[in-house]
Amino acid sequence: MGNRSVRLAAVVVGLLSSHTALADPIVVTSGQASIAVDGAFSGFQLFGNGLAITADSSGQAPQGLPAGATIVLSDGVSVTNYFQSQTQGRSATVNGTLYPHVWLSGGLRFVGAPFVTPVAPEGTFEFFNTTFVMNGNLSGYGDPSLQTPPLFAVSLTGSGDASTGPFRSLGSLWLATQGGGESYRFSAASPSPTPEPTTIVLLASGLIAAGARRFARSGAR
Repeated sequence: MGNRSVRLAAVVVGLLSSHTALADPIVVTSGQASIAVDGAFSGFQLFGNGLAITADSSGQAPQGLPAGATIVLSDGVSVTNYFQSQTQGRSATVNGTLYPHVWLSGGLRFVGAPFVTPVAPEGTFEFFNTTFVMNGNLSGYGDPSLQTPPLFAVSLTGSGDASTGPFRSLGSLWLATQGGGESYRFSAASPSPTPEPTTIVLLASGLIAAGARRFARSGAR
């Protein structure tokens, strides 16, 4: 019985160690991201506690939406270094540390709350608004080849308000106009949380304590 308790405690401690090595995602509390219909000139600015990142990105907003339908915006953007100087990179602040010259890699995923497009007379122009949650991962490198070990690698999460448009009604279809796209604006409200390493620590500690008490009672008998 004693050996089994020791083995159980060792397994729990091993799991505990592996989970506490995982950093919680950094919450983006302000900033914005834009995705153009034609995919050009997209980018984002992310700010939070010890966080400041600006990057160019590639992505494409929808060119049309059906009228009278339930829509869920779901967009992924990938970081590009097209507009960055190949000799200087771009500055970024992560976990309070300033990296003056970095090249970024990674992507973000935006998922909006469902909304219903109205049916409107042809020629009507409209923006559609909803809320969103974002999750993503970004890494920063010291040279444009992105082949060296990363200077940092972080997970990000955030939420806020989204707007897409302008669209022009064609009756049964809302058609995106030239220059239109999607805009995501972050707010300080926290997104739905996932279990944090701290929570896992407390849970594992409780399991170890319960096992120790059970072992003590069985030894007393």
